[in-house]
Amino acid sequence: MPPVLEVDDLRVALPEPGGGVPVQVVRGVSFRIPENGFHALVGESGCGKSMTAMALTRLPPADARASVLGRVLFRGRDLLALSPRQLRRARGENGVAYVFQDPMEALNPVLSIGAQLREAVPGSVPRAERDAFLVELLREVGLGDDAGRVMRAPPCELSGGMAQRCCIAMALAQRPALLVADEPTTALDVLVQRKVLALLRSAAKARGCAVLLITHNLALVSEYAESLTVMYAGKAVEDGPVAEVLASPAHPYAAALLGAVPRLEGSRVEDLAEIRGRVPPPRDWGAPGCSFAPRCPAALQVCREKTPPPRRISPTRTVSCHRA
Repeated sequence: MPPVLEVDDLRVALPEPGGGVPVQVVRGVSFRIPENGFHALVGESGCGKSMTAMALTRLPPADARASVLGRVLFRGRDLLALSPRQLRRARGENGVAYVFQDPMEALNPVLSIGAQLREAVPGSVPRAERDAFLVELLREVGLGDDAGRVMRAPPCELSGGMAQRCCIAMALAQRPALLVADEPTTALDVLVQRKVLALLRSAAKARGCAVLLITHNLALVSEYAESLTVMYAGKAVEDGPVAEVLASPAHPYAAALLGAVPRLEGSRVEDLAEIRGRVPPPRDWGAPGCSFAPRCPAALQVCREKTPPPRRISPTRTVSCHRA
């Protein structure tokens, strides 16, 4: 069965304010998501994960102001070759739907939840059946007997977890083939995070929907995702099945991220690994060599001089590292 999404050599450049050389914020990212698959984009803040996700359907700021090149095949159709009207349809029924990281920013504060959900219902659902369809969907995402009240409520009356569930319901109401969840648990506590991710996975599976999860939380990835792409400075540095990558990360950055995950050993918490320095600003991403070399404890001279190309180290794994 062909994948629901194939991203090949995706590149995004944004114009500098006031002119100047465009800044490359996504630099040749490639990955695949199978039908009904659960794939994660992982990396620190500022690595280009959200820009990659928005560029798939040219959401702002990856709109007319940006240069978006490469190929994004959604069920065999190149999204980057579509007109703006065709792209809007591709974000509708059987298309691509988004869940954004801050539900209180995503929801309109002056409209009831029901009014906002009705806007997402596709035309294939008869108008007379829409409210019943939405109440059942709110129950499905964990709101239970509160679903009717939530339909009438404004966003300010909801907790963070309830608001995020409404955003998930809004995305699922479109009956998408691919659900893009951009840091959907950022503002939630640990217990609610796991409930939301478990809900996202179960609801997507029940509806035959693939998921692209954007996160920096490897603990959640290990529990819910099937495959992942590790991003650094706008590039995909490692890609493969979650179990294989987390068991033996081949890129030093992937290994460092894994070392920063808290672990219990017996009755004590292990010391966390430190990733020194910070992600360089996008205007510096085009410099020669590996962008991670200044922070990498295993960097060689060639790492500072030559950009490592992607290498296939197994049938299912790709790594961009001179030492791989």
